[in-house]
Amino acid sequence: MSRETFNPFDRAICFATLAQALVLSGCYQSWGDHGDVHDAATDADATVDTADTPADTTDAHVDSVDVPMDSSDVPPDSPLVCPPPAGDGTWMSFTTTGSTTLESGETPCRVESVGTGTDGTWILELWCGTGAHMETETIAVTANPLITPMIFEGDEVIFRFSRPESWWSRNEWFAIHAPAGHLIMAGVAATSVAPWEWEASDWYDPLSVYVVGGVCPPEETSCGTLERRAIEVHSAGDTGRIYDGYTGYVGTTAPVYIHVSTAYAYLDMDCDDAPDAYYEALFVPMMP
Repeated sequence: MSRETFNPFDRAICFATLAQALVLSGCYQSWGDHGDVHDAATDADATVDTADTPADTTDAHVDSVDVPMDSSDVPPDSPLVCPPPAGDGTWMSFTTTGSTTLESGETPCRVESVGTGTDGTWILELWCGTGAHMETETIAVTANPLITPMIFEGDEVIFRFSRPESWWSRNEWFAIHAPAGHLIMAGVAATSVAPWEWEASDWYDPLSVYVVGGVCPPEETSCGTLERRAIEVHSAGDTGRIYDGYTGYVGTTAPVYIHVSTAYAYLDMDCDDAPDAYYEALFVPMMP
């Protein structure tokens, strides 16, 4: 997408239509505060509004959480509902390629190109570094639905990445921020929602990102007892939970699109060549 072809008024109309659709489909947003891994089934700090399970499992399933600002012990008013597996209607994967000498870093970049390939893959190329050491970083996203961030050729950005080598699990994180600080796009495909050397609140700033457990029933697998989980996002006073296999928006005045293609953890693990937990998700704020 080029800067010349982008019409902010078209995007604003889409936001208004989207907000109306979310209300009609039973998706609500509010605010809350939780720890890094949150057991929603036993939490006594939140009152919960539960969205109906969608008949079409490709639709978003978002649970919102209402937490009174002056209360630290409010029992839930209704149980949370685990949505069914989302089926084949949604999918998402991404790759980042760049430095062959660094496992992680933060570098200023300029957007060299952004667009969609003939196979539907969204591709972003960044020219990164300072001084004599410059290199190309490429992010490629394949998804249904495909939501593209507000980033354009020629933009100056700050690119963070972490790609530690592991023989038993892929661990990859990236985050793109504007020089002013707001998040443009972030992704995780790893055993934790943020790199081990970062706090999630710093990595995804200004979003707060958590893992929610204790909602979906455990499932017995060949490697042990597995639990599907959700990723909870706090944005500009709103909170939403997107469950494993679903997409959704969090926030009304500053909506953030979230696609959670994978979110699970083993309550007990009998295999020594598989991760105890894994999360793959994209976070795309729709307004600067």
